[in-house]
Amino acid sequence: MKLCNRCGAELEDDAKVCFSCNTRTDGTEQTIMRVNGNSGSQLGLWWANFLGYFWLWVKVSFYFFTETEGFGALRYLVGVVGIFAAISVMGRKAKARQLVIATYLVGILSDFYTVMLCLGNGKDFLAGVSFCSVILAGIMIHVNNKYFENRKEIFTNGTEQVVEPENMNSEPQIGMKWADFLGYFGLWLKAVVYLGGTGFFLYADGYSYGSGYCFSIVWVMSAVICMITATGIVNRKADAKIYVISEHILGIMSHVYFGYLLLKAGENMIILLLIAIVIEAILLAVNVIYFNNRKDVFIN
Repeated sequence: MKLCNRCGAELEDDAKVCFSCNTRTDGTEQTIMRVNGNSGSQLGLWWANFLGYFWLWVKVSFYFFTETEGFGALRYLVGVVGIFAAISVMGRKAKARQLVIATYLVGILSDFYTVMLCLGNGKDFLAGVSFCSVILAGIMIHVNNKYFENRKEIFTNGTEQVVEPENMNSEPQIGMKWADFLGYFGLWLKAVVYLGGTGFFLYADGYSYGSGYCFSIVWVMSAVICMITATGIVNRKADAKIYVISEHILGIMSHVYFGYLLLKAGENMIILLLIAIVIEAILLAVNVIYFNNRKDVFIN
């Protein structure tokens, strides 16, 4: 074993990069992320964090929840691919670049179809906006391709992280009760609630392609992520924290959209929805801290 010269983390003798601070361990002072001559992984990863924790989720919300001209299935596909792209970016996965590019490629297809449809219907302004979106997506593909290509040593599925065997079971059992509650009960119950709500909204919408149909798709995605997250927690997967974060973000998004539908229908349940959003945000913060403190347990 050896120690990182920058942060003091314990590393394997053949490790080239510190998993904690992303600093090279080959005796040089240069970090693997260098932007405009400034070293430090945080500076070099701000764009990835912006994509993974904010922008891709905004893009998912737009394609899932907005009602506009275009092919619905393509819009939903952008949302689904965008969710997996965000999860991969947050988890520093090697496939993050491909998924981010795929998100923008499917978005280009959807927006180009919207351009053709709007031109045929005489909606020139909306066609112009969609065409600008196509151009911007093309630029983003080029930018992100270069960005992730230059950061191959960061997006490596976390293979640089090594945990001492004696620390793997050092976490006291009482410290895992919350994880066991989530993995064996809480998240499965939440998935059942989401699927039950899906059936209700499809029935209320008359199985048409209205707002209820759109909302039901989001809840199906939420249920699937809940089940994946629960399985990851039970098996002590290293990606468990990323899936927990994604589940809460998607939950907040769905609550916000649900509030919009209720306001549109003249229903007065905003207080209850605000409480639900606050609870999701609190659980998000709690789980981030919880799983950060148990990195030596969730290592598979």
